[in-house]
Amino acid sequence: MKIKLAYNFPVYFLLLFPSMLPFVGGTDLSKQASLILLLITGVFLLCSLKKIKIDLIFVTLFSYGMFCLINTFVKQGLVEGLVLINDVFESLRVIFISCFYLYGFNLIRYKKIHFFDINIYWKLVLIFSVLLIVSFLLKSSSLGILSSFYNSKEHRFSGLMPGINYAWFPLVVLIGFGTALYQRQTFSKIWFLLACMVVLVTLMLSASFTSIICFFSFIFIFMGLLSFNRYGVCAIVVMACAILICGLAGFVLLEYIIKNSIGFSGKFVLLMDFIEDGDTSSFSSLNKRFDVWQYALTLINEKPLTGYGANKSGLRYTDNTYVMTIYRYGLIGLMFEISVYISLMYLFLKRFLNKENILLSAFSISIIVAYLISGFTANSFYELKLPYVFFTVIGCCMYMCESKQEYL
Repeated sequence: MKIKLAYNFPVYFLLLFPSMLPFVGGTDLSKQASLILLLITGVFLLCSLKKIKIDLIFVTLFSYGMFCLINTFVKQGLVEGLVLINDVFESLRVIFISCFYLYGFNLIRYKKIHFFDINIYWKLVLIFSVLLIVSFLLKSSSLGILSSFYNSKEHRFSGLMPGINYAWFPLVVLIGFGTALYQRQTFSKIWFLLACMVVLVTLMLSASFTSIICFFSFIFIFMGLLSFNRYGVCAIVVMACAILICGLAGFVLLEYIIKNSIGFSGKFVLLMDFIEDGDTSSFSSLNKRFDVWQYALTLINEKPLTGYGANKSGLRYTDNTYVMTIYRYGLIGLMFEISVYISLMYLFLKRFLNKENILLSAFSISIIVAYLISGFTANSFYELKLPYVFFTVIGCCMYMCESKQEYL
């Protein structure tokens, strides 16, 4: 008996791809091995397509990747006389990202499948997420192998993504698929409630302000766009009331968490103190970011236009993807990167205003904005997994929005 998988199942597979391979050894080796296997898988999936269609976004991403590669060889090869293999692979990152976008863009081109209709795979991802949460809470040895999918720090949960600040992305994908499936009435309310529970529990266990901000930014923007489509200018008043109500409810929830010592109440105590006196001294992670940004800016001032090349031995992280881009590839590199997001936003917004695939367009715009927000406090574009899966999903959404068929 042969099991026939839907042509778009690999997107779910990429979302579930382990961040660290079990039985490989140390954390660094495991992450690198997982990344290499992920890239091989992506290239294999892309090569499995019979015909390839390209668009402006791919051309921009690929051009950006070539600039990064050439810039690294010039800066480190010709100027400094030494190019490390790690820097070569790092500069190839954007080219690989463009390939994943191209894969997503061509994923359903020749297979007439509604990407959001395959509910069995959405349910599998949801069930797997529940198992991850249970294994994390119980620390069960029998479920220990699942830690390869979520574990970045023993005391914090990161869902299906490699870092604690990226738990928001698979949660957004789950909610997006769930909303589409629920609208088509292909599953009961119990499944949708389970998805909401997974989202809330994952956000709480992540103890990540970045994840919380990104996810709820997505929700507010998504609901705001849909409200604007239905009520016009009145949507501003509707969303203002919704934000006020949610803000008050969130404040009450924080007080309850603090008083009852639920979860990571310590971080919420710091937040409450900040609301009262505006003191950021207790936020050690935020203060460390300020120090890193200040140091990075002093380096950037020396080579602001084209940067230093990949140069991983110089500055390994900045916890700000835009600062990292300017450091490595200068203002020219940042212009390339921003042009990709501007083009995506323009194309999706154009279709939204033209009443084409309204729900899908609103979903795509919201997820891009959330991704951009995450870049202010994390190296989103330079993560080991996030940008590849993100641009695969965006590529899928772009092709669906370009078609005349209503997918949602």
